[in-house]
Amino acid sequence: MVANAVALLNPERGSGGIISEVALQSNPTEAAPLVGLCHPLREAGIISQGPHGSYSHLGPMEYAFDLSVDIGMPVYAMRSGKVLNLEDRFPDTGGGEENLHKFNYVLIEHTNEYRSAYLHLEQGFQARIGIKLGDRVQAGQLISYSGNSGWSTGPHLRIEIHYAAPKGSFGQTAPFQIDRICGSGVIALAQVERRLANRQTKWLNSVLAHLVRQC
Repeated sequence: MVANAVALLNPERGSGGIISEVALQSNPTEAAPLVGLCHPLREAGIISQGPHGSYSHLGPMEYAFDLSVDIGMPVYAMRSGKVLNLEDRFPDTGGGEENLHKFNYVLIEHTNEYRSAYLHLEQGFQARIGIKLGDRVQAGQLISYSGNSGWSTGPHLRIEIHYAAPKGSFGQTAPFQIDRICGSGVIALAQVERRLANRQTKWLNSVLAHLVRQC
């Protein structure tokens, strides 16, 4: 773990500027989640629902994260791999359970039979980016844009790491942790957490100030 922590602050780079990736371990747990994953929004967004969220992160989706963010924010691959499946035909209207299966997404296959999923994406991202089935992507590469498709109460990005499932479908999610920002340098998780915490504190302070003025 010490070596990995150093690598976050002083990333090794190959001849093409590609960030060296740590191997994804077998049998991750909540105490020892998967690491070596890039922030899909490069710090944008605030966690609106985390693992075991009572609204929708149950059963196979128990380790998902929802990041509240405006429509049209760039979404980047959390890890290098191959585009296994994608969907791009549903509008960004949000809605209830009737739209459960009407969401746009990208599913990327990685090593050790893990897959990363990016859901509720903006309609039309495939033509804008040119991404297609079978493409090889690098960690930190632009793969889509955030949206509001499917069963959604507002614009956000859902991210998941799955165990492999048949025919490019969604499998059981695995516990994971975002520990780097790729594409414009690599930043330690602690820095990301501090910046997100500062943003949430400022937002809470503004809400409290508004409530005080109403009293």
